[in-house]
Amino acid sequence: MAEEIENLERDESQEQKERKFPLKLILIVVAVVVLAGGGFVGWTMIQKEPAEEVGPLEAAPQPKAAEAPEESEVGMMFQMDPFVVNLSDPGGKRYLKAKIELEFTYEPVRKELTARLPQLRDSILLHLSSKTMEEIQSVDGKIELRNALIKRINQVLKTGKIKNLFFTQFVIQ
Repeated sequence: MAEEIENLERDESQEQKERKFPLKLILIVVAVVVLAGGGFVGWTMIQKEPAEEVGPLEAAPQPKAAEAPEESEVGMMFQMDPFVVNLSDPGGKRYLKAKIELEFTYEPVRKELTARLPQLRDSILLHLSSKTMEEIQSVDGKIELRNALIKRINQVLKTGKIKNLFFTQFVIQ
């Protein structure tokens, strides 16, 4: 009888070991599958964002040779001579020196920019000299100034428009 109890206890302990091993194995496999699935879902979501951005561009009609290139392309640049103006501060002791480059989309705009350079410089000088140091000292002020200058320049141009304006030098003294 004692032998039978020992055999039963041995059998029970072996059964428990056999049960624990598959249970641990199943839990490990489930954890690996869940982590791999989460990684795959995250990776596909990250990969879908650029694909969605590219999708509408592919569906858009391709521009002709005479039309402007796609918005994502860097346009041609037109460099202007530096501007030095008195700012509209009380006492008139503040100066601004700014160098501006204009980005445009197709070649006929360069000819118009060159032809209308005196008008453009006059418009830019008048606008810059109407600003105070407080208005243009912050980043937001510079962005507002850029947008206002783009609007003024595009009003002067007749055959084309500029795409962007860059301050390559901006010094307030």
